[in-house]
Amino acid sequence: MLPLWGGIIALIVAISVMLAQWWGLVLAANALPEEELYSAKMDRMRAAQYELTVDKTQNAVMFNGTLTHGVTKRMASILSDDKGLNTFHLNSSGGNIFEARGLAKLIISAQLDTHVGENCSSACTIVFIAGTRRTADSGAQLGFHGYALMDAAKLPQFDIENEQERDRSFFVQQGVTEGFAARIYDSPNRSIWFPDRDELLRANVLTQD
Repeated sequence: MLPLWGGIIALIVAISVMLAQWWGLVLAANALPEEELYSAKMDRMRAAQYELTVDKTQNAVMFNGTLTHGVTKRMASILSDDKGLNTFHLNSSGGNIFEARGLAKLIISAQLDTHVGENCSSACTIVFIAGTRRTADSGAQLGFHGYALMDAAKLPQFDIENEQERDRSFFVQQGVTEGFAARIYDSPNRSIWFPDRDELLRANVLTQD
């Protein structure tokens, strides 16, 4: 009887091993994907709000979209990888003023020119005014208005008037006339002021026609 019972036990063990392997394959095939980290998800969503590319034919960086978190970091990486860039092209209706200031510092440090093809409004103008030379296509618009804090609870120490004065001073430091700089935040946030081209040239917002 011992050989018989030994054979039965061996068969049971073999079947158990096969079943375990089969079950492992089933679980692997139907495994749920790993949950995306919140930080990675936010980075992905923000990156979808803009395009930041290099045009080698023009030795230029092309920006299109919203100035959101992460733009400055990506721009710094681009400038680190390519020292031959000379112009930053902008097409943006604005965004985060802290990111705009970060970009402005990079542009000044790299001594880049700035250019607007279609539109540069709100926080985008902080980036534009950082350019060594500042130009725009015929028909392009630069828009100015007062700041607004969409979520004051997250930044209880944020003083809109102080922030506007800080950036107004930056415009003057970049050669913009004081008379023009005094007006750039007069329009309420829900409206916008688009000065004509002649006024932009007279105020040295545009440095050449």
